[in-house]
Amino acid sequence: MEKIYDFVDSFERSGGYNDIPKGVRDVISNVFPGSTTIKSTKDLDRVGIDCIVQIGSKQVTIDYKFREKDPLHFLRSVDDLMLEEWSVVPCDRWPNGKIGWTLDSNKKANYVLWVWTIPDIPTYRRWHMVPRSILRNVFAVNLDHWKRTYEIKRMNESNVRMGIAWQTQCVCVPRSVVDDKIIRSIISCGTLGT
Repeated sequence: MEKIYDFVDSFERSGGYNDIPKGVRDVISNVFPGSTTIKSTKDLDRVGIDCIVQIGSKQVTIDYKFREKDPLHFLRSVDDLMLEEWSVVPCDRWPNGKIGWTLDSNKKANYVLWVWTIPDIPTYRRWHMVPRSILRNVFAVNLDHWKRTYEIKRMNESNVRMGIAWQTQCVCVPRSVVDDKIIRSIISCGTLGT
């Protein structure tokens, strides 16, 4: 049986526009010592920015993916990243669908930060952060191959208050595969001449 996720409920549990989950705040403080965070506004959320991290006079923008249960401890032993191909899978109601955050060039965050926690271990935080624009390029180049190779997960979403439902679609790519492609995309070497 497929689980139906209520978008509004999930959004509110993640902190909505008012708060950054403690697990995410803890990781940001560790990654950017001495920083302060400013929660996103609705307008920034539409361009994929969940929070702004102030580091002295500079700002870094982050799109975080917070998960209350680390799959390595609860669900399965695969250390993967759910990369969203479709935010709304094409259907009768939305024939063109809506492209997922991973591919959407309108999303402007500097980094994507995944944070996993374990409810029974309050201090546990596992996290992974990658540059968003590089992730987008790597996903676009490898999407067809990854869809043939790795699990595709469709999730039923709904907004109960508005009485609408839709499906999202993610490709579950092992974290090590994503990291390898990112590293290879930013490191270049070769030989010229003879």
